[in-house]
Amino acid sequence: MNNSSAQKMPSQKQVHKHWVDDPDNIFEDLEINQGGESACMACGWDIRPQRAHIIARSEGGGNEPSNIHLLCPNCHLESETLNEKYYWIWFKNKNQKFKTNLVFERLVEIGRDPKEVFSLLNDGEFYEAAKWFAEHKSSAFKTEESLQVEAKWLKKRIS
Repeated sequence: MNNSSAQKMPSQKQVHKHWVDDPDNIFEDLEINQGGESACMACGWDIRPQRAHIIARSEGGGNEPSNIHLLCPNCHLESETLNEKYYWIWFKNKNQKFKTNLVFERLVEIGRDPKEVFSLLNDGEFYEAAKWFAEHKSSAFKTEESLQVEAKWLKKRIS
């Protein structure tokens, strides 16, 4: 047995910290929005995320944080059959769909007018826009760190 498969599975906190502090900036390069520690990294939902291997252990993947994402049960199940290349394509598309479509669908469902946030974005008020979105998301997105990350992501996407 190699060392990586014998390595203990890292905690959710360790996995989240790895991706927040990632020196390779994979999430930034892929324009992935990093949610809070208790949110699914693919879709953003705050529904009991599970530690999921990017490369399955049966395919040689280990338990190091760089091979693990925090995924909700649905995303974990969706990603189970994907190899590494297709996993990253799925991951980016899942995250982008959440960011662009589902947020606005949810706003309409709860009776909020998306024009409010468009005004903030047009004025370059990215942090205020991030706070506006946070009012309608799980508590995982309401930390100062998450608001800063969201504001940076919005600025990059809009500018």
